[in-house]
Amino acid sequence: MNGLKFAALLLGEINHYEVIAKSDLDSRRTIVQKAGLMSISIVLAIFTGACFAHELFGSGILGMTISGLTLGWFVMMIDRSILSSLETDPEVLKGIKNRRIALSILLGLLSSLGVDMWLYHNDVQSSLETKAQEMTLSQEAHFDNAQMLMADVASKKLEKEKLEMAFNLEMISGVGPRAKQKKELLVKADADLKAAEALLLQATADQELAVRNGTAQKLKELNGSLMYKSAAVIDLAFSSLKTFLVWMVLLVVIIMIDLLPALSKSTVLTGYENRILRERNIAAMKSELARKTMEAIAERNSNLAEITSRLNSAKDLASHSGQISLN
Repeated sequence: MNGLKFAALLLGEINHYEVIAKSDLDSRRTIVQKAGLMSISIVLAIFTGACFAHELFGSGILGMTISGLTLGWFVMMIDRSILSSLETDPEVLKGIKNRRIALSILLGLLSSLGVDMWLYHNDVQSSLETKAQEMTLSQEAHFDNAQMLMADVASKKLEKEKLEMAFNLEMISGVGPRAKQKKELLVKADADLKAAEALLLQATADQELAVRNGTAQKLKELNGSLMYKSAAVIDLAFSSLKTFLVWMVLLVVIIMIDLLPALSKSTVLTGYENRILRERNIAAMKSELARKTMEAIAERNSNLAEITSRLNSAKDLASHSGQISLN
């Protein structure tokens, strides 16, 4: 009986629980089954909302709970509107189900993104980190300085090699004034090369630090962007046939789970639903009868008022004629 009460609560029929409890067995079984299917889609929605809150905003337990319950409440209200429908026309019910299927596909895509972000967290982060590094490298301003320093080091290295070769040739003929002069030039070139290499080393370290800091900042921005994280998930899904098949199977499973409550709705009403429909029809008939009664009373009052007005006019006319005769 507790399960039946929970099912009535989930379907928004808790106010009619006493009636449901006294209904026939088929009605009670159907209500419990519908609530069970509905609870599956609600749990999926709660899990999806929690994944989105965690993956997009880095929310803690409280934020994940609020996000999950909000999405779960949204799905619950949609499923309630379908399961509580008393529509018996197959075409009308088909139209309702088609709209729910379209919504389920959209919710399925959204849900699969949230679940995939959680399942493939490391792969998504790796993809986003690569993207963040590319964006940082394309925007870093002092990279040109490092390139200039590299060109300067290469030039000074070439110059040192030429001077070294010239000094060695000079040494073959013996140590003389020219050899000493070339030795001084070689020493100066070596010092210039070491200074340029030190500058390049410092510029490279600064560049690496700037890249790390810029990449971390960009990665933080990308992690808060639904568009970039969704694109990373889709790129990962289509990166190979295997990942595509896994993504597609997961998407189909999520959509089918979300559709379970809507697909369970039938044009055949249970005893409880027939009772509600009869009460609704009786209420509609009473309302229509009351409306017609009020219209009849209003019309009768209007006719009585018209007759009274005519009688008063005739009375006034007769009184006026009598006064003329006496005169």
